[in-house]
Order: sequence, then C-alpha cells, then structure tokens
Amino acid sequence: MKLENVGVSDKKSIVQLSREVGWDYSEEDVEEVFKSGRMVGHRLDSGEVISSAALFPYGDELATLGVVIVNPAYKGRGLGRELVESVLASKGERSILLVATREGKPLYEKMGFRETGMITKYIASTFHPAQIQHELFLAPMTYEDIEEVAKLDTQAFRGDRIEMLRARYERSISAVVLRDSLGRMIGYGMCVQGSVHRVAGPVVAPTAYEGAGILQELLGRGEGSVRLDTSTDDEVFHKYLDEFGFEEDSHSPIMVLGEDVLAARNGMLFALASQALG
Repeated sequence: MKLENVGVSDKKSIVQLSREVGWDYSEEDVEEVFKSGRMVGHRLDSGEVISSAALFPYGDELATLGVVIVNPAYKGRGLGRELVESVLASKGERSILLVATREGKPLYEKMGFRETGMITKYIASTFHPAQIQHELFLAPMTYEDIEEVAKLDTQAFRGDRIEMLRARYERSISAVVLRDSLGRMIGYGMCVQGSVHRVAGPVVAPTAYEGAGILQELLGRGEGSVRLDTSTDDEVFHKYLDEFGFEEDSHSPIMVLGEDVLAARNGMLFALASQALG
C-alpha cells in the first residue's frame, strides 16, 4: 500500500470510493476536484485506490480540505491521519477550512482544528418559483465574466478561487450575473447537474433578496430535485429557501486550522459550490 498522488485517470475509483461511504460524487464532480486542487490517496498493489483527501489552495492565505474518504474495510489503521498530514504538508502559511463529518470531527480536533460555523444542507424535491417576481438586472454569465466574478467572489469567500470558478462554469447548466443600475457586477450564481440532484452554488449577492432572485433565475426553468449547501445564518434567506420548497437535510460543522477567515467574510456568500470546494 502506498500513499501517493491521485489523478484524473483514477476518477472512476474515486466515484466508487465515495459510494462506499454513501456519498453521491459523479465523474464530473471528481474532474472538477482535479481541476481545482491536488488529491492524494492510498493505493493497493492491485492499483485500487482505497482512500482520498484533496487540498484546494485559494491564494496564499486560505485553502479548503475535502474529499477525505477511507474505504470502510480499511478503517482503524490510521489512514485518515496519514491523508490529512500529507495534504497539510503543502499548505504553507494558509489557514485551512473543512466541513467535518461526525466520524471525522474527533480526528480534526486532535490535529488542532476548531469548530467555527455550521453548514446546512438543503434539498428541494421540486423547486417552487416565488409568486413575487424579483426585479433585478440579471443576465447569463459568459466565460468573459469569470475574472470579474472571481474578484467579487474573493470579497465574499476571502480567497482567490478563479480556477475552481472556471471549472464550475465549464460544467454549469445555468449561470447568471447580477448587475446594478450602473452595470457594475454585484452578484452571481451557478448551477451544475450532480449524480442525484441539481446543485445550486456558489451564490454571491449583496442581500438575501438578491440571493433569492439569483436562485429563482438559476432554477426556475429547470426540472428535478435541487441541493444547496449554505453557511449563512441570514434568517431571511432561510425563509426564501422554505418558500422555494427546500427542506433541511443535515447539518455539518465547519472547522478551521489557523486564522478564522469566516469572521472576516462580508456576508455575501449565500450558497457553497460544495462542502469540499467551499
């Protein structure tokens, strides 16, 4: 068994590994991970990948840690700690954010992570457009918008996610930008098709009202269930989600190693790209 870098040629193995722990990763999800960060895993002599962990560097000050999986048949051997130590070795001076599972939280606490917030996962079996129309200056996102989107996203997320945003745009089934009356970009949103649900995120907006308007534009014309992960405690936004037909599915703690960057955010991040990507 070797701990080594895992690449795009292993994407089917990572999808299968995610199935072993009840996660719903698609090949497109895994490809997006490889475009946005670096993954390591334990590989058996047979070539089978039986663990994974990925680090997503977002500039010089922040990275997220995700896709931390150990095949249940190999648990209890310290592989999880080896994975996390391996990816953290390349973090430099960056603070690290992650969304912890119940099983993983004790390990992260032992490694110095502390809880700093909470993610709420929402599912809508059917999206119900609001009866009141949001009068906003919304337009389809183009590839030429990505650099401006990334600058706005950096203000909301506190990290430079331009490579992840490019990868997310490339697979999006809908993507919009919000501008003010002077044409300045003040919000954006993207939606991709996952293996089970449409996934709405990221969504960045000045207030919950605009965030809800972006969601309505992203999701109102499509079909099928929708997943949305949010870290906001904005009660107005949660009320909009309820009106759209979303129901709370689960809660997971956000943990940080280093500076608590969540405290420095401006409140404009209303939906995550994913729990791994932030």
